[in-house]
This record gives sequence, C-alpha cells and structure tokens, in this order.
Amino acid sequence: MGNSIQNERTKIRTLIKVGLLIVGLVSLLLISRYLTGSFLPTDPHNSTIFQGGLLLIILGSLFLEDKFTKPIDGLVNGLTGAISLLTIPERTTIWWIIFGYCLIIFFLALISIAIFPYKDTRKFLTDLNNWTHSVVIHFGKATFLFSMVFLFSVFIYYGIQSREAAILVAFWGGYVSLLPLKIPQLIQSLFYRHKSELTDVGTLIRIEDPNLAVVEIKDKSSWTKEDAYFINLPDGNTHYLLPVFHHMQNDRQLGTALILDTRLITKIQNSEGRVFSDSSNPLDRKNLLANQLGLEGQKKPIGTICEGATIGKIRFEVWSGQDIWKGMLVFCIENGAKVYYQVLDGITKTEDLTSNERGFTVVEAIQLGTWDLEKGFCKYRWLPRINSLVFGYVITGSSSMMLDPMKDCSLGCIPNSDFPITFDLEKLRSHHLAILGTTGRGKTELAISLVNKAVQKNVKVFIVDLTLKLLPRLDRSWTELLNLESAQINELNRLVMAVDTGEYGGKSEKKALNKYVAEEITPKIDSQVHEFIHSRIFNIGILELNEITNNEATVRIIELYLTAIFNIYRSSKPENPIWIVLEEAHTIVPETGKMGISDYSTQAEVIGRISQIALQGRKYNVGLMILAQRTANVSKTVLTQCNSIISFAQYDKTGLDFLGNFFGDDYAKTVPNLEFLEAVAYGYGVKSDRPVIVKLKEKSKEELGEKSELGHDQKETEDLIVPDQDEEGTLNNEDHFDEDEDIPF
Repeated sequence: MGNSIQNERTKIRTLIKVGLLIVGLVSLLLISRYLTGSFLPTDPHNSTIFQGGLLLIILGSLFLEDKFTKPIDGLVNGLTGAISLLTIPERTTIWWIIFGYCLIIFFLALISIAIFPYKDTRKFLTDLNNWTHSVVIHFGKATFLFSMVFLFSVFIYYGIQSREAAILVAFWGGYVSLLPLKIPQLIQSLFYRHKSELTDVGTLIRIEDPNLAVVEIKDKSSWTKEDAYFINLPDGNTHYLLPVFHHMQNDRQLGTALILDTRLITKIQNSEGRVFSDSSNPLDRKNLLANQLGLEGQKKPIGTICEGATIGKIRFEVWSGQDIWKGMLVFCIENGAKVYYQVLDGITKTEDLTSNERGFTVVEAIQLGTWDLEKGFCKYRWLPRINSLVFGYVITGSSSMMLDPMKDCSLGCIPNSDFPITFDLEKLRSHHLAILGTTGRGKTELAISLVNKAVQKNVKVFIVDLTLKLLPRLDRSWTELLNLESAQINELNRLVMAVDTGEYGGKSEKKALNKYVAEEITPKIDSQVHEFIHSRIFNIGILELNEITNNEATVRIIELYLTAIFNIYRSSKPENPIWIVLEEAHTIVPETGKMGISDYSTQAEVIGRISQIALQGRKYNVGLMILAQRTANVSKTVLTQCNSIISFAQYDKTGLDFLGNFFGDDYAKTVPNLEFLEAVAYGYGVKSDRPVIVKLKEKSKEELGEKSELGHDQKETEDLIVPDQDEEGTLNNEDHFDEDEDIPF
C-alpha cells in the first residue's frame, strides 16, 4: 500500500458483512433446493437443519455478534440453541449434552448480566462476574454453539457417511473458516483502498522513561490532540502517539507525546525515528487509552510524575488545559494496581530553555492508597516511576456501589467525584468520635445523620445539648426529654447559690447541697436513666437543663447523668449499646480553668467522669461523640481518647497544632481553607489508612426541615473571615495561623 499505515485488526465494513450474509443465505437455499427439491423445506427433519444453518449465518459473529456485549451474546445464543434443539424428537445422550450446554451458557450469561452493576460491592461478586463473563465469551460464541446444533441435526438425520451430510458439512466448514482465513478483509481490500495522507511532521529527539517521546516538530507542522500520529521506533515497530503539549526551545518547536503499546503495520522504509501524521485517520483517544491501560471508564491522563515524589506524597507536572483543584482525586497505575492520591497543594514554576522559558504547574498529592472493598483505602508500599502517567478520576456512576450496607455508611464523597468515603458506624461509636469546626460548617448535620443511622441499628443515643438545637431535627416518636422537676431544679439552684455566697469554704452549705443531691437528685436521675436504657420505645434521650441557671449546677447534673449511664452499663451490660453525644463540648469538658465556675472540684468531677468513659467505655459498650467549635477549649484528656476525628474549617493555631499531630502537617494546613460541608476525616472508624478530604452531601430543604445550622448560618459562614482568638475568646491577630509555619507531626 505504498506509504500507508493501517491497523492490524482492520475493521470490516458493514457492506462486506451484508454481502457475505446474502451469499450465505443464497448458498443455503440452493443446497436446500438440491437436497430436498424445495428452497424452503417442509419436512420437519430438513426444516430443523435449514433452521440451524440460518442461525449459524444470521447470529454468527461475522454479522451481528460484535454489536452486542458478550454476555448478551451468550444469553441470546444459549436460549436460541436450546429452543432449536427442542424441535428434534430424538433425545439421545448427545442431544442432552448439547441441550444442557446451551442452558448452562444461558444461565451463566444471565448471572453475569444481573450482577454486573453490583460487581464492585463484594469481592465474591467481582470474582463471580469475572468468571461467568470469561466462560460466556469463550464458550458462548454463536459459531461454536450453533455449529454443534447444526452438525448434530445433520448427522442425526443423514448419518455420517451420506452424500447429504458431506455437502452440508462442506457448507459449514466454508462458512466458519471465513474469519480465520481473513476472507472478509481480503474482499474488502479488493474494493476499498486506504487513501492515506501521511505527512512527515518531525523527528524523535529522546524517549523519557517509561513512555514519553520528545519530538522536534517541523516548521508549520501541526501538533494537535485531534490528529493521528505515528512514530517508527529504532526497534522497527510503529506506535501511536498521543500529543500532550508542546513548547519552544530556542528556535525549535518541541512536542511531548505519550507512546502507546498498540503496534501498527508499516511499509515505510528507512524512517526510523520519524513521526508522521495521517489527516485521513482521526485518532480515537478514548478507545486507545482504554486498550492501553485497561481502565474501563477512568481514562483521563492529566500529567506526569516529576522529581521529588515519595511514597506518601507525589509531585506531578500538570499538562496544559487540565483542570485541577484542592481535594481532587487522582491515581497512578503501579504493577496493574490503581493507587489513589488526593491533591492538597500546587505551585507554578518556570523552566529555562536557553533563550526561552516554559511555565508549568507542579501539584502535590497525598497517597490514599489502593481501594479494598473490605478495608477501604489501604497504603501502597511504593511510589510511581518518574514520568509515569497521572490520571484524573472520572465519574463513572459505579463508585456508589462500593459500600457494605451492613457496616458502611457514606456521608459524602471526595470533592467533585462520586467516590464515596465510607465509615464503619460501630467503630465510630465504640472508639469515640470528635466532630470539630466553626459554626455553620456542617457539624450538626453530620451529628444528626450519625444519630439517625445509629438509632436504625438499635443503638441508644444520649445527647447533652444545652441549647436543644438538635431536638427539632430528630424524630420525636423515639426521642425522650430527660430532666428534673421544677421544684428540684429551683431547690438545687438555691443550694448552689448558697455555696457560692456563703462564708469562706461554705462547709455547712456544701454539706446541705451534697445531702440534697444524694437523697433527692441522684435517685431521680438513676431511675430516669434506667427506664430510658431499657425502654422499647425511646432510643434517643436528650438532657434538658434549660431551667437551671447556675453553671455549677448544670455541670453537676451532667456528671450525675453520665455516672448513672456508666454504672448501669458497667454492672448490668444492657442489650443495646449507647452513644453519648456532647454538643458544644467546649462548655462541658473544657480545658482546665475554662469552665467559668467557682468550684474547681465540680469541673474536675465531670471531666474525670467523661475521661473514664473515654478510657473504659468501649469494653462496656459505651461510646462518645464530641462536637466542639474550638479545639483549643476542649479538654485534651478527653479529646485524645477520640480515635476518629472529622474536622471542618477552623482557624485557631492551638487547634491546628493538635490536628497536625493527628492528621499530619499536610492535611492540617488545609483545614482553614476547607469549603462549606468539606471536612478532613481520619481515624479508626474511617475506612482509610490516611486522612482524606470529604465533601458531605448537602441536604434538601425537605431533609433540613426546621431552621438548622446549615439553613440559618450558611450565608453568614460563607461571608465570614474568622481571625484567630486567644484562649479567652478575644481577637488576637498576632497569633493567627501562618500557613508557612511548620506544624509538628
């Protein structure tokens, strides 16, 4: 073909297929006329043979099989073959073997089609889908299956040594040999000539490991992503090139391209190291990448690994025209495994090319690891090779299936993707959870979602919510308000006030307070807690203390309720586990000296009780959830016992220092820049070996119901720039977090 370059697997034109179909049908009609005296035989025996021949031609791979997905092919072929065999009255052993074979192919194809949407949800479904798919595509081909039906019909009616059998077998042999002998391609080459318009566009300068070619482009030659380019390598093979970008070096135009593994047939002589374009053959980039990389729907290369990459953090140069954003999910292919990374930062750089400068962007991304259906993100043991490809994750619609409905709940996805971040709810509860962040960012929404999911799994939830902001958003049918009688509250307030205003030490006043608490308050609380824990109706209990005006009295009551819960679970071990939720935890378990009450022992008691729950709660089925706006003001004794932390945006340096110890420096630096409903999640209950930025699902107006943290504060939060505050809550611009400052890891 002179200078033509064509694919080894030339696509057969539809007109050629139609022509061969007509030839096959005419041949079968003529054979029927010759053997039976009729073009359309009426005898049942001959009709069965004629029918089998038609199926072989019409449903054969030459004409229709490539228009269906392989499992659908097997489904149609298996069912049609079984139905055809039912017309044969002689039910011999061979008949039953072929009939059973058709049914097996049919049911395996049906299973493959049925489980395909769910193949990523369980490992055994993945294995089953792969096995059934492989069996169907190899053993359910029309030419194979209908050959058995056709030949069996011939031999059962005409015998093996008859003239009729010989003619029909010859017809069968001629038909099934069309594709192996490449007869369609030969016929096509006689009628269709490839009109190649090859252009010499450049010369290979070097190959950068492993598969990037740098080409010097000739003057006025095009270098676009739409054209088809080929390169003749020194080893004699010809490959497709996918242009990536181009730049100037002195007076030379240099192009960088990806070398694909797809090899082509070439008859161009003495052209080693030359690059050609073919304007008559547009490049199908999507399919070429799919064949090269085996990535199904995820086939968007966006850059290449550059120097400075490590196992935990990669750096890659972004190709021109690519959209990159903080939190973006990307991945590399290492030894056949997809290793995922999350973009956290980037920097613009220039490269001096003698008299020219080339500007480019280098992105930093933290390794999340490979995805495991059971464990989530798992650390990968090595780093990608320099100049290897980095791919942007493309939404496929199948990632939402990567959940275990018995264990996992997905509260959101990696930003701008459908890749779910999954949580093990039981581990979040049993190993304690802290939800941190400034107001209006989504803490309350997340807490409500977790509470509702916990209740659905028969978990008791006890909420300390002094402002009762959670109550309007909870189902009142299973929610109980726990409180004291007005007379008890008034007396408690009076006794506490007497202690605060009495003589120095207030010994007599304290004695009276302690006696009243022991004899009147504690029994009431113990009874309430016992009834709530063993209730078959109420799964959510909210502590209501809005009538108590004294901080010390409030803290004392909280400590008594928590003590009652812990004692019951430690002694009697109730059937249902419990999750204690502390809303505005910085007011309940603050750092030492931050409670604003006169009696230090009261503060120490409540912190000590909650610390005991945090330290020992797991073995008694008692979990803890802490919600706080300022990490700096929450007791670190309690906070450090939370094995999972989900942090929304916050700004105080003390809090960021703490998060730096938990998340690591890279993710801690992203916390002040998190957007609305974005959070960094990490810990024992999060299915990821590393921290990850997650975008929580935004609730609809119907889901939000009454005025909530999202609806009421969203606009205010989006417009607000919060400076740092000192330990007493006053503005402190000098202590404002500096992104360039190192945070200890």
